[in-house]
Amino acid sequence: MRLIFCITAFSVFFNLFSQTEIVNPTSFNKEKLTQLVFEKLNKKRDSVGVKNLENNEILRKTAVDQVKYMAEFSVLEESDPGDRSILYGGTRNVNEVIGRINLLMGAQQQTYASMADEIIDFLFIIKKKNKLLCSSLYSFIGFDADFDLTKKKLYFSLVMGNQSSIAPVMDASWAKFIGDKTFGIYYPDKTFCKPCTKYENINELVNEIKVEEDKIYFEYSNLKKLQKLLKNPTDGLAIDVVQRAQYPCNDANLLNYLVPYKGLFLKPLYLPTLLKENEIKDPKANKIRVMMGQLPEGLTSGYELNLVVLLGKSSCRSLYRNYVEKPPVHSFSYDITLEKDPKNAESKSISSKDMDAAYQKQVCYRATNSYFKNAQNIFNCTFCKLRLTKIFTETEYSAISLELEKLKIDPKANKEYVKLMELEMIVRVLKEIPSVDVKKTAIDRLELIDLNNLDLPLVYTLFGLLIENERINMALDLFSLYYSNPKIDETFLFSYITYCTLSPEKLLSNDFFEAVKIADNLFHSRLCEIVGPEKLSFQVYENMQVKDFICEKCGDK
Repeated sequence: MRLIFCITAFSVFFNLFSQTEIVNPTSFNKEKLTQLVFEKLNKKRDSVGVKNLENNEILRKTAVDQVKYMAEFSVLEESDPGDRSILYGGTRNVNEVIGRINLLMGAQQQTYASMADEIIDFLFIIKKKNKLLCSSLYSFIGFDADFDLTKKKLYFSLVMGNQSSIAPVMDASWAKFIGDKTFGIYYPDKTFCKPCTKYENINELVNEIKVEEDKIYFEYSNLKKLQKLLKNPTDGLAIDVVQRAQYPCNDANLLNYLVPYKGLFLKPLYLPTLLKENEIKDPKANKIRVMMGQLPEGLTSGYELNLVVLLGKSSCRSLYRNYVEKPPVHSFSYDITLEKDPKNAESKSISSKDMDAAYQKQVCYRATNSYFKNAQNIFNCTFCKLRLTKIFTETEYSAISLELEKLKIDPKANKEYVKLMELEMIVRVLKEIPSVDVKKTAIDRLELIDLNNLDLPLVYTLFGLLIENERINMALDLFSLYYSNPKIDETFLFSYITYCTLSPEKLLSNDFFEAVKIADNLFHSRLCEIVGPEKLSFQVYENMQVKDFICEKCGDK
C-alpha cells in the first residue's frame, strides 16, 4: 500500500510540476509539452463524446520532419504529409495541422501548461480545424514542436491518421485484388491536375464506361471537349477494377494505400493511343469509342470500374459511378406585406406577391404620396423594386448587389428580409442567367452569407442549384447544417449521402456517418436497399464507421 501511495504521489507531483515549470528554450522538453497537448486535446474530444487519440510513431516522425524544416528556416509553410509518412512506413491517408506561437518573456514567462493551452486554442479557433481534430475518423496522432534559431518562436505540427495511415503488410492472397504495376503513374500533382477542376461535368465521364462480354469500352459523344482536358501526349485514361470483396465486414479493407489506385489497374491509354484506337473514324462525328482493356480473370461477384484521369502521368482524378440522378431544383417563395398608409384612406395593405409593376409604381414612386413617408414602407418598396428588376448581365446584378449592400447598413431595414432578398436574387441568377461569370459572382456572394436557420424549401433550392453548377463541396457544406432536421426530405438526404461519395473530404467526415444513421431511421429499415451496390459506389466503405454500421445492418453483401 505504501508503495502504491508513493507512486501515485510522485505521479501527481510530476504532473503539477510539468504544468508550472517555466519553458526554457535552451533546455526545451518537447516530451513534456507533447504529453500536455495530448491530454488537453483528448479532453476536448471527450467533451464531444469522441474516443481519445493514441500516439503513433510513424505520425510522430512525419511531424518531426515538418517541424525541423519550419524551425530551421523560420517559415510557416505546408508540405505534403503523405510524402513524409510513406518514408516511415505510413501511407498518404494522413492529415496535418501546423502552427506557430511566440514565446512570452519577462514577467509573463510561459509554463508548459500555458504553452499547451495556447497551442490548443490556436488549433480550435478555426471551425474547419475544430471539426478535423474532433473527428471520430482519427484514432492516431503524432506531434512535434521546436524553437527556431532565435528561440522566440515555437513551430509545431500535429499529424492525424487511422488504420489506413499504416502501410498494409501484403501477402500473395492480395494479388487477386490489387495489381503490382503502377505503369509509371504518379500521385496527383496540383500543377498538372488543375485542368480537372475546370472541366465541366467531369464526374459524368465514368458513366461512359461500357462492358461488352469481357471487353471494357470508353464511349464519349464530344471528342473535342475531351481534348480540352487531354491535351498532351502524357495525358490519358485508365481503368481501375475494384471489387466488393476488398471491403470485408469485420476486417480491414484490402487496399494498398501506397499506390495511386484501389484495385486491378489496367494499362493506361494516353492521348495518341486513344486517338489512334478510336473505332469511330469519321472526324465529323466528334465521338470516340475505344477499348480500354479486358476484365481481369477470376473477378469475384461484385465489381465496379473506376475511370482514372491522367494528366502529365499524374493520377489526377479517380471517377467512380454515381448512381443517383441530380436532386431536383425546387422553387421557394416568401412574402412581405406593404402596410396600409394610415394617412391615406384609399390605400390598402398589399402582399408583395400581388404587386405588379404598375401598382408598385403608383404606390411607391409618387413623391407626394404620404405612403412613401412611412419608413418601413420605403424599405418594402425597395424590396418590391428589386424583385421586379430584370437581371441579364453582370452589370445589372452588380447594381442590385449595390442596393442590397445599402440596405444591410440601413437601421430601418429588416435584416432577415434583406438576407432572403439577397438569396432570392442569387437563386434567380443561378436558375435563369446563362452567363457563367454572373453565376460565379452570385456563388461568391453566397459564400459570404450565414446559411443557418433557413426554411427547408430554400435549402433544397440552393442545394440543387449548387449541384447543378458543380459546386459539390459547397452544396454538401450547406446540407450538413440541415441533414438532422426531423422534417428533412428523404430524396434530398439520399442525394446528400450520394454526393458525399464524390468528395474525399466529406466521404471521410463524421457528418457523412451521422447522415447515414439518420437515413436508416428515416428510410424505415430500407437502408440496405438504398446503399446497395446499384446505388452507392464501394467508395462508401472507406469510411470505416459507415462500413461497420452498414455491415451490422445489412451483412457482408
